[in-house]
Amino acid sequence: MRRLVVVAALWASAGAALAQPVSYVPRHIEKILPGCGDATNGCYRVVLDSVEITGGVAAGARDRINQAIENYIQSPERYFAKYDDARGSKWWLEKKVEILRATPPVIGLRCFDSSYSGGAHPITNTSYLNFNAATGQQVQLSDILREGAMPELTKVAEVYFRQKRDIPPGEDLKAAGFIFFKDDRFALNGNFGVGEQSLFFTFNPYEVAPYVMGPTEFEMPFSAIRALLRPESGL
Repeated sequence: MRRLVVVAALWASAGAALAQPVSYVPRHIEKILPGCGDATNGCYRVVLDSVEITGGVAAGARDRINQAIENYIQSPERYFAKYDDARGSKWWLEKKVEILRATPPVIGLRCFDSSYSGGAHPITNTSYLNFNAATGQQVQLSDILREGAMPELTKVAEVYFRQKRDIPPGEDLKAAGFIFFKDDRFALNGNFGVGEQSLFFTFNPYEVAPYVMGPTEFEMPFSAIRALLRPESGL
């Protein structure tokens, strides 16, 4: 009970003190290993695109959010140091962090990375970072959902998942190509992002289907899950 009171107080303070969207600036770093030629046909390159929060949140929260972004992006040298000699084969890495939600009380980021180091195809991954705008602490799904709401959220999510993938209600998921759901039953993962008007989820390649099926990102409007959200979350 005490935790719920503290969490509610934090959401309330965030909503009252921070009503305007945060400000931020883009950051771009691109590096090619010397001797590799241009970025398109060279043998080794790293491209990092991100954002830096510059205002609209308290200094402590800003520093925590920016540190989390830096921890995800890292520096080109970090990646170049992994290889003694990368000139013998084509290799590339791209990482991107973009603002999904800039409006307190939650700041949401979408993180995307794509890399190729040989093999049949590149590897891609989408993840999210969500922060309490007042504290800079990461927001968990349990922080915004009412207690016991996960089963109902999963039911709603399956509707939007099927719409995204053009799978009729009642059709077997395995028959549609999604062979990795346990017991052929839809289940949510913890890979969620908080947007301005929606809650986003992403299943990455190989997570619930073979690589050829690609990733699946779908969104649920807050208006469709309003009864499942904590009132104090401000969403």
